[in-house]
Amino acid sequence: MRRTFKTVQQYCVALQRTNVCEGLRCELDGDYPGSGGVCRPLKPCRRTYQLCGGINRLKCCQGLRCVLDDDYPEVGGVCMPGRKCQSDYESCGGSTGLQCCERYACVYDASSYAGDGGVCVPTYKQSSSSK
Repeated sequence: MRRTFKTVQQYCVALQRTNVCEGLRCELDGDYPGSGGVCRPLKPCRRTYQLCGGINRLKCCQGLRCVLDDDYPEVGGVCMPGRKCQSDYESCGGSTGLQCCERYACVYDASSYAGDGGVCVPTYKQSSSSK
């Protein structure tokens, strides 16, 4: 018998070995043997105003950004609507999972640990007007 793997939002049955949610979990509708359900991500994205970032690296859903409470390593935050990238010396990388906007680079301190984040710095020369 050939195994078929389900994808997100497809119907699954807990006891059927042929209806496996590969890399997903089968969220059951009931707690009785043979109950069915829907395939869900193992670690679903965080929705508006839910906790994000932190030691568990919780990611916000598409269209949201993680607004951090502070700038120390493994800090948590809250998912908020808005731009998805960081700029002008805002936190990035490390356990935050935040990315810099175009024309910015995430720069890390030389003495930082693997989970530590950096800051977004401009990668382009800003023009200065001279008389």
